[in-house]
Amino acid sequence: MHRIVEAVIHPDGHIETLEAVGGFGYRRALLTILDEPAVPIVLQPGNDAALDATLRAVGLQEEPGEVSAELEPLTEEALDDLWKRIPMGTPLAQIIIEDREEQF
Repeated sequence: MHRIVEAVIHPDGHIETLEAVGGFGYRRALLTILDEPAVPIVLQPGNDAALDATLRAVGLQEEPGEVSAELEPLTEEALDDLWKRIPMGTPLAQIIIEDREEQF
């Protein structure tokens, strides 16, 4: 029996498995090196800047663009009206799907 374990190869050649391998003594292993670089993501509370930088580095996020000066925040009345349109207990994804279906 075999299993696949994800690992990261450090620049000095050290191989670090991303999950526990177990203490079964010496075992044979096959190593497949992927073309894509490893992107270590360290999630720490309040460290949104590091997460954003990592996501941008792998192309999963873009730098935010300029916000138009013509945009203004919603008024309290407009926010209240918006909240009234959102049914309690309905997932936001479902609300968006239904709203899109009404537009077509």
